[in-house]
Amino acid sequence: MRRTSNRKNQDLPLFWISCMSLFFEILMIRWLSAEVRIFSYFHNLVLLFCFLGIGLGCLLTKKEAKLAHSFAIIGIFVLLIRLSPYMGIFSIKNISSLLSLGTNFLIWHRPVSDRLDLTVLAFLGGTMSLLCCMALLMMMFVPFGQFLGRLFNEHDRPLRAYGVNILGSITGVWFFAVLSWFSTPPAIWFAVGGFGCLPFLLGRRRLQQVLLAGCLLIASVLGLVEMRTSELNVWSPYQKLTVRPLNLSIKGRTIRYGYSVLVNSTGYMLMTNYTPQFMQRYPSLYPSRELLPYDHYNVPYQFTDQRDHVLIVGSGAGNDVAGALRNGAHAITAVDIDPVIIQLGRQLHPEAPYSNPRVSVVNDDARSFFKKTTDHYDLIVFGLLDSHTLSSSYSNVRLDNYVYTLESFREARRLLKPTGVLVVIFEVTDDFIGARLQKILTTVFGQRPIGFEVRSGFRGWGGYGFVAGDRAAIERKLSTDARLKELVERPHGVFDAWSASGVGPTTDDWPYLYLARHGIPILYFVVFGLLILFSIIGVKQVVGQRHSMQWHFFFLGAGFLLLEVQNISKSALLFGTTWMVNTVVISAVLIMVLLANAVVITWPVRALRTYYFALLLTLGVNFLIPFDLFSQMPVLVKGFAAAMVMSLPIFFAGVIFSTSFARATNRSGAFASNLIGATVGGMAECLSFVTGIKSLLFVAAVFYILAWSAEGQHVGAARRS
Repeated sequence: MRRTSNRKNQDLPLFWISCMSLFFEILMIRWLSAEVRIFSYFHNLVLLFCFLGIGLGCLLTKKEAKLAHSFAIIGIFVLLIRLSPYMGIFSIKNISSLLSLGTNFLIWHRPVSDRLDLTVLAFLGGTMSLLCCMALLMMMFVPFGQFLGRLFNEHDRPLRAYGVNILGSITGVWFFAVLSWFSTPPAIWFAVGGFGCLPFLLGRRRLQQVLLAGCLLIASVLGLVEMRTSELNVWSPYQKLTVRPLNLSIKGRTIRYGYSVLVNSTGYMLMTNYTPQFMQRYPSLYPSRELLPYDHYNVPYQFTDQRDHVLIVGSGAGNDVAGALRNGAHAITAVDIDPVIIQLGRQLHPEAPYSNPRVSVVNDDARSFFKKTTDHYDLIVFGLLDSHTLSSSYSNVRLDNYVYTLESFREARRLLKPTGVLVVIFEVTDDFIGARLQKILTTVFGQRPIGFEVRSGFRGWGGYGFVAGDRAAIERKLSTDARLKELVERPHGVFDAWSASGVGPTTDDWPYLYLARHGIPILYFVVFGLLILFSIIGVKQVVGQRHSMQWHFFFLGAGFLLLEVQNISKSALLFGTTWMVNTVVISAVLIMVLLANAVVITWPVRALRTYYFALLLTLGVNFLIPFDLFSQMPVLVKGFAAAMVMSLPIFFAGVIFSTSFARATNRSGAFASNLIGATVGGMAECLSFVTGIKSLLFVAAVFYILAWSAEGQHVGAARRS
């Protein structure tokens, strides 16, 4: 009875610190990526430094863990972010613009100067700022790793301890998912996380009081900022949305004509009132009426007379839907991935398009909807979908990447009626993006799309448009509308240059719309170079001697993270890039690891050779099976079949890790080596920029072969000790 009680006393702290570790990992990824734009492009960078901090903490189990220091670092981040408007070029929010040295990686900024010397100085300044952020992030997670490592070493059953760790991690994932579901702000996240960490300071009254006070202070500062009367900040499961009223003073009267919406502090859309009644009342608010039918929310309907059923993907808060209603669409299906943006449109859009009975609203990923719907459409409109937000903390794929691939447009074409028309409007920030979209549509429709330019103005941001589909119907409209024909002919030189461009299309295996060509951008070498530098310095300071690193576990960690990336990417293609799909996939991966651990506990493995062969074989199967095969299956069959294929390598990898972990004499060192290896696996993901996502399976196989070769060294060390 006493032994059972001891196990419970060991299990509960390990479970809870595992839960809190993953909770704070996701919290910092969400918060920093929303407030500091550079992390919107490197979500997994935050994750990797969390791993590195926890890994180093696992190697420092003999030193006292001070969680109060972690909350002090959070406080520093709060100050740096909130004081950023007063810090000028030294603001951490300017890191992305300072790092815009290379033009082969678009991050919504151009170099700060045409002068090379100033640009290089700015780049060095941005690098130093990023270096400081990385150091703070790593140090924040060291105490969590210290608690984890100590509890692993003290536990009398290593595999049970590992299982408890996985259960805690799953709980942490869903703990944060619940908070995301209710669109809670960071003030709530930090308050909940701070109270959750209090059990680890019981008996240390002063530290407990410091932590509680710090946690409440951070929550208060964040809460006060969120309560500004001039704007509304709402946190969706994907991003931070800031809503500001649009007012204009006319003869001493304040007229509200709509709202602006910012995503992660960057301009995203305007919700303006274009009802005939409002326009007649305030004609001075609007540009020439002649231009209105040709702005980017009305112009798609000038290319076709067929409007029985319209599909809008990326409908946002409803501007495109309002345009469809104004132009007489009989039935409209509006698809958007973010439920909070849809809700904002329902509540605040001046024209209330989502309340119209002709509109059906679908909260889903565009690719997922393409696979599910059985309807066919007269007109398909791709709204301004360029989100520049990553779909997952474990992947470099952005929310909109899979929407603009060759396969995606083929799926969209299958949904068009024979006389249907497809219109894509995109904010082309570099010519290679325009050339790429043009080439994809040319390949899919067999002829070059008609192009036009939409200028920025009162309605919002402009871009370029592409029209494809029933060419005869489109030409008829052009022949009867001189203004439309002029709109199409004006940017001919630009589109001719794009046609001559040698840029390649994006595909589901290489979906990187914002990369000019296959290759790793300069910025990645800089960022990952800093990560390697931190890893070498940190490990050398903590471990002391190079041979103390447990390479077997190091390579297992690197291989496993790449497997997780593969599962997330494939699931995004099959089921959509929604936050719920990502949460379920990450949980499923951890559950499969938990199952493998249970199998090893029940039936101990003596020789791992069979499992290595099985792992490499299933990696080969995953590479050879085309995932389009699953797309045609019914949902339940598709889910089961895809889960079986994707989970088998995870299962065999889990068996290998659990068996090796049971044999380890220094569990905290093994766990630390595994996490530090995962950072290398995260860096290796960028190889997909060169060869495609599928090729990461080969890289994972190499890591597991290296782990296999290092297994003898690991076993020998265990026997000697």
